[in-house]
Amino acid sequence: MRFILILAALSMGLAGCNGGEDFSDATIPGCPAGAGCQPNTRGEVLVELVGPRVHNLGYSCTGSNVVYFTNQDEEQSVSSTGAQVTIPAFNALCPAGTSGVEFLVGDALFEGHYISLGELVFPADALAESYTVTVSDLVISPRREAATVSAQVRNVAAFIQGLDTDSANEAFVNIPNEAHDVAEALVEQAVGDSNVSTDTALQETFELEDYNDFLAAWGNGAEGNGYFAEVNDAVAGGVAQLNPSSAIPLANVLEADRYSFAGNYRFDTCRSQISLLFCDQLPDSIVGIDLRFPDGTIVDGQEVTAEPPLILPNGRVLGLGKAVKTQGEGEDLETLTTLVAFSQNATVDETLQLDGEVLSVEAGADVQISFKGRFLNKRIYSAFLPDRAEDDTKNDIQRDYPSLSPDLQEAEKGEATGRLLGGDDVELPLTSEVLTVPQVVPDQAYINDLSAAGPFTVRLMRACLQEDIDEAGSTCRPIDNEEFEIGDSASENYPTEILVPVEEEMPRVASDVDNTTEFCVAVVSDAGNPDNGLVTAGPLGNCDQWDVGFVSRTLEDPDNSNRSANLTLLLAPGAENSGAANFGVTILGRVDMNDACYPLYRTGGPNDSTGFDNKVRAAWVDDFYPVIQSKEWREALAEGETLSDDQQAFLFSIGRGAVQFFAGAPGGGCDPLVP
Repeated sequence: MRFILILAALSMGLAGCNGGEDFSDATIPGCPAGAGCQPNTRGEVLVELVGPRVHNLGYSCTGSNVVYFTNQDEEQSVSSTGAQVTIPAFNALCPAGTSGVEFLVGDALFEGHYISLGELVFPADALAESYTVTVSDLVISPRREAATVSAQVRNVAAFIQGLDTDSANEAFVNIPNEAHDVAEALVEQAVGDSNVSTDTALQETFELEDYNDFLAAWGNGAEGNGYFAEVNDAVAGGVAQLNPSSAIPLANVLEADRYSFAGNYRFDTCRSQISLLFCDQLPDSIVGIDLRFPDGTIVDGQEVTAEPPLILPNGRVLGLGKAVKTQGEGEDLETLTTLVAFSQNATVDETLQLDGEVLSVEAGADVQISFKGRFLNKRIYSAFLPDRAEDDTKNDIQRDYPSLSPDLQEAEKGEATGRLLGGDDVELPLTSEVLTVPQVVPDQAYINDLSAAGPFTVRLMRACLQEDIDEAGSTCRPIDNEEFEIGDSASENYPTEILVPVEEEMPRVASDVDNTTEFCVAVVSDAGNPDNGLVTAGPLGNCDQWDVGFVSRTLEDPDNSNRSANLTLLLAPGAENSGAANFGVTILGRVDMNDACYPLYRTGGPNDSTGFDNKVRAAWVDDFYPVIQSKEWREALAEGETLSDDQQAFLFSIGRGAVQFFAGAPGGGCDPLVP
């Protein structure tokens, strides 16, 4: 029996519909774990340490002679091939081929001496263009240490922030040159003539469980070590010095931990990124899961692209997909399909351990698949051997981290197991990797402003069909900015025509059983806590019912004349809530915070990167209601019948459109439908 499973997200690529940029700083390209292809690297690797960002932090690229210091300003460098390379502010740059980067205070060049603050180990086979990390990622790389229980994370964070000469600016730490000079002299004195670069006894102080012991070792000159006192004396105006309370430096790390991991992720149980075709060639009973369709996939007559699952800063995992089970052969071949979503308990904890279920969201369907695995440098490895043309004796974790592979714990291995539409339970190799990442960390003042300005009303507008226009008391109205919102590419909110030319729009009702046309969202402002920056949603008057997104970027504006913030929303707050209105809707956009009504506009395209000259509204797409409605109609068809043109037009109209987003309640002064 041939048995194949595909689980895919249905979203209609908002990167195209919404103008391109949803998150701020980076897209991390590369091959899915297990793929037999070459990662897309730049030849050089960028690494930024955040929580907070650090100016003049030393770093050494392992296996090379590159020793340099981070800079708060963008810099220019030359790559190993002689090409010009831009180094973004606060980033370390290492050449491709290096095995990692070590952050330090002191001088690691030639016979220099230094204090090591930790190391990030690079994957050998699937290297990404850039990495955003915190101190939590430097202790047991490529794993992340739990900052709340790790003495070393706490102590290193306090050490770095204690060297700051500009404590009034919480956004970054400015390490003075004197800190490096004193560190080099201190280590040189400690090691004497032993010809080593750093001192074991000094390094072990970062592991001290008692924070007071750590303060004494570095701050009070115990055992002849007066490092902070000496640096403070050497710097005009002094440095912040070690904070007597570890809670403050640790809070910065925890906030950065949450945001540095949030973003869109790919989940896949095939052993290749070419999911369906590759899995079809695997032995019997081998199955594959992919929580998003590849670009150009046709679902129930509609073309969809790819809006992958979303991990929120508080660790919640959101994602909607489709399970397909093919069984039997020849004339007995049977295909079963059902929509699925992550359960409301699907989470990633502070060590980046994934735990949750994927459940069916259609009545009568039987899907309950448990997902588990641990992210190592933002990738989950399955430990299955991939099918390759050459050298197939190593799995992906052995290829990327040869020294780590014997220590990959059972709970860390990516696996998806459980029931799938009847039959025997399945056991699948699960892999995952980050696709897009947010800004780390958004400006708290912007988050506070958005929280105070809310709650916000959201109304999904859809294209009017001829029957809508002809209906008595029609609510159809001309489409705003039709030059930019109507067109034949994926970048417009509306197609040029659906049987008839598209010229008008109307509020979309939530479903065929729910006539609501609005819902509300709010932004959580709770600095220092996991929910800070989250976007919640619910029915009007109950905006905090579900976690559905977060503030993914704030755009700096020194003169406050053009403040804005990006929001990303995926209304899939657990399969258990699939009956909620507008379940399955995805929205990405940028809030104009200088407009008292806080409208939401497209993040790119006709709206430039800083302004809103054309005021083109954000788009929405729905991956649930159109599919459910299509199935209902198809099941009622007689043999040989197909959906009518009017039915197909309606399905398209309820699948995408423009967003009306405004502060206050419907009917208020900010409501676009109020004359």
